[in-house]
Amino acid sequence: KEPNFMGMAFMGITHAPFARTLAQFDKYKGKTWDDGFKNTLYFSDWSIGEFLKKAKEDGWFDDTIFVFVSDHTSGGPGSDSLYNKFRIPMVIYAPKILKPRKVEYVVSQLDIIPTLYNLLGLNAPYTSLGRDMLDDTNAQDRVALISEGVNIGLITAKGAIRHTRKELLEVEKLSEDFDEKQAQETLLALDKAAYTLLK
Repeated sequence: KEPNFMGMAFMGITHAPFARTLAQFDKYKGKTWDDGFKNTLYFSDWSIGEFLKKAKEDGWFDDTIFVFVSDHTSGGPGSDSLYNKFRIPMVIYAPKILKPRKVEYVVSQLDIIPTLYNLLGLNAPYTSLGRDMLDDTNAQDRVALISEGVNIGLITAKGAIRHTRKELLEVEKLSEDFDEKQAQETLLALDKAAYTLLK
């Protein structure tokens, strides 16, 4: 039996200036930004399909957890909103291990490691700012800590804030009972914890 392994692949093909691949992937013939993006996305989809097909042929598909995650959105109308700017696609695909499910509460890229840690059944101590995204305990209280250049932010189910670490820049309320003072305290505490852990 083959040893366990973990791998990562980064595909930057869907970033502008959208390099051409093969003629078979030039499905959209226009010269617009959208056409270039759609062609590279078409190529990416095909590549992932071929990768999964190879995993099945080589016999390691059934006991593998595949994680597909983007690093950011593509922008567009309203993209300056923290909710839109940081609503990124992510799929955990393991049809022989996990039942299909859609997570509707706030999760973050910081939650990927704890999620994989639990899915893999690991139990050695570790440190993380994230939580298992498949654990819906107190889901309404989950937050996403975000970094945006020199500014930081916090996204919750009720609202979001941008902060410089010295002053509040922006508040986005989704609910009238969003407590921006509490959000600031949580954000600054998480930022300090992250700094302390890294140091």
